[in-house]
Amino acid sequence: MEITLDKHENAYGIIKLDLVADDYMPEVKKKIKDYSRKAVIKGFRPGKVPAGLINKMYGKQVKFETINDTINSSISKYIEDENLPVVFSPLLKSEPIAEESLNEDNHHLEFELFISPELDVVLDDTIQATVYKAEVSDEEVENTLNNLKKNYPNTENVEEIGEGDFIKGVFKSGEFEKESVLPLNQVEESARGTFLGKKKDETITFDLRTAIPEDKQIKILFGLQNEEEAAELNGEFELAVSEISRESEAEFNEEFFKKILGEKEAEEIKDLDAFKAKIKSILNENNNPNADYYSEKNIKKVILEKYDFDVNKEFVEKIYKINSQGSELSQEELDKNLPIFVDAVKWRVIGDIIAKKNEIKVEMDEVKKEAGNIVKQQFMGYNIPLDDAMLDSFAENYLKMEDGKNMEQTYDKVFQKKLFENIKSNINLEEVTLDEKQLKEMIEEERKSMMPNEQPQAEVSEAQEVEAEETKSEE
Repeated sequence: MEITLDKHENAYGIIKLDLVADDYMPEVKKKIKDYSRKAVIKGFRPGKVPAGLINKMYGKQVKFETINDTINSSISKYIEDENLPVVFSPLLKSEPIAEESLNEDNHHLEFELFISPELDVVLDDTIQATVYKAEVSDEEVENTLNNLKKNYPNTENVEEIGEGDFIKGVFKSGEFEKESVLPLNQVEESARGTFLGKKKDETITFDLRTAIPEDKQIKILFGLQNEEEAAELNGEFELAVSEISRESEAEFNEEFFKKILGEKEAEEIKDLDAFKAKIKSILNENNNPNADYYSEKNIKKVILEKYDFDVNKEFVEKIYKINSQGSELSQEELDKNLPIFVDAVKWRVIGDIIAKKNEIKVEMDEVKKEAGNIVKQQFMGYNIPLDDAMLDSFAENYLKMEDGKNMEQTYDKVFQKKLFENIKSNINLEEVTLDEKQLKEMIEEERKSMMPNEQPQAEVSEAQEVEAEETKSEE
């Protein structure tokens, strides 16, 4: 077997492999012999099946598999032995070995490689980048407090129905029977008098369509599958009232602080000023991932400009199309997304060079800790306490899910965090404080640049949409 490398200037190379019969036939014969000893074929005793028969039945398949295994292992060993800094798996450039060519003894194959260039990346104060810090305005804090009061009102049970109350009970009409809660403010104003003044345990008789004329509202009230089901309901209904609840504006007190923050987080919160400070801290923390995203984007830009290098665009385009998992790409999509992918590839190369030079490594304990943080965030919405043992168990399970994809993404998240921490500590940074309006403007501007001819169909998680688009390209 002969393997050679034709290395080009633009981070590109071609491995040429010449395979002869002596490279694979001994293994083919060995496998045929093993199969003949293990095969169970009618008319032959176990272990006595002639090798010639096995060769006739399975020879082509065994030969094909053995040739491909030999090629793959030889290419991998060559890359390892030559210490080639390959970014992607080798891509077959020549025609694959076809069934009709299996009778040939010699095979010539060529594989394309993306080979990282040798760059001397120096991080010092000659590299200048703008980084951002999120700092919400006092106005935004006040808006948040008002929304919290509105969304988390005080609720009490009362005996008599009044304006704005919520009426819980069983609704009946013929064979239809359903327990639900009726917000009185959703009843037509002209029909509310039927409900006002009625008391718990009373039965109210009313015309459904007079009180609630819209199919959509009836669908929601009774939890129906669709509005067609709601359209079939009409006429006189009875409501057996079991509970009446009334909302009032919440007060800023320790009980409210615990409701919003949880018992543990609210332990030290005794007054409104402390609560405001805590809310501001949370809002800043929530905004910082967006600020960090744009900070890192600026850092990438200046380093990529300083240490830019040429790539084989045709080869990188092939890789991009393969990573697009077979989806049909329009020329417009290709023109828009390929430059992003090229920059992502270049950043991967430069990032690896910086990491190697500065001995940046990711330990498994760090990956598990980050997985624990991800799991903790997922459980926060359910207010489920997790002790250390439970968190460790959930984190390990999380890393095993999605066929290793979670492990890969979590590892990369930790790596990128450590990488940027190292870069920031070595270059010249100008810190700019952004409030929530400025951050939203940056996010919206980038959103428009990513989708110039489209209107977003639904709300997205702001800068995470942009980050997801770039991550998809990198993968």
